[in-house]
Amino acid sequence: MLEMGESAGRVHTQGGAAPSAAGPHAAGAAPAPSPWVRGPVWDGAWMLSALWLLPLALWLTRGSSDPETSPLDLLFLALTALFWIGHRLCSAWLAYCTEAYRPLLRAQPVRFVAVPLAVTAGCFAVLLPPDTALAWTRPERVVGLAILDYALVTYHFAAQHFGALSLYRARVGRGGCVRTRRLDRLFALGVGGALVFLADVLAGATAYHDLWIGRWFVPAWLASGQDEIRRGATLVLLAVTAAVLFAEARAPRRSLPRMLYILGISAMVAVALQ
Repeated sequence: MLEMGESAGRVHTQGGAAPSAAGPHAAGAAPAPSPWVRGPVWDGAWMLSALWLLPLALWLTRGSSDPETSPLDLLFLALTALFWIGHRLCSAWLAYCTEAYRPLLRAQPVRFVAVPLAVTAGCFAVLLPPDTALAWTRPERVVGLAILDYALVTYHFAAQHFGALSLYRARVGRGGCVRTRRLDRLFALGVGGALVFLADVLAGATAYHDLWIGRWFVPAWLASGQDEIRRGATLVLLAVTAAVLFAEARAPRRSLPRMLYILGISAMVAVALQ
């Protein structure tokens, strides 16, 4: 998944016209590619949505002690129904029901056929046996699968952050920069993955939170020392964000969209840690 952003970035880079050997002012020379994927407005609405979703969420929760009773809950429901569920249905439709993906489906049968069937069969094999058939009871197995699903989803979102940063890196001709690629991976997995997981645990937003804290891979002291952990995690967030932004500012071909993307993700994680 982390490599998908790199592949997409290479497509964007290769798709742009190469600069003429005679220089930028030569007749017929193509202009420099835009640092945006499509443009400031489109990118701002879809790629950099954290920059407007976060202020909107804070505004909707003003004056409310519980976000679940604020208008933010209705917005969350609407976004879930329109985009989160729709995204999954559309992905399945594109992969299995359109001609455009037929060559890819035939070229990668393990990825698109064997793995989904194996996952489905595995879930039935874990959930269907009675409590006495396996070492764990059925409720414990449900909790275990929920934890696994949450871990994979968190990694998936972190990989998407890496992919977005890779696209913007490629748009300014830095797709092959190994050092920046490593920084992007560190930021995506560290801030967009590990710190998001930590914030969800501290907020009690994980599935079956009361069942697996202190029992399932998460020690009980994580809940008892919340204030100190929040402060420490916030310091780590600030340090990593500052380091990545500093490296971007010093780059010979810096990217404004990359900096905005980093700021948007960091701001959301900072609010989640409070």
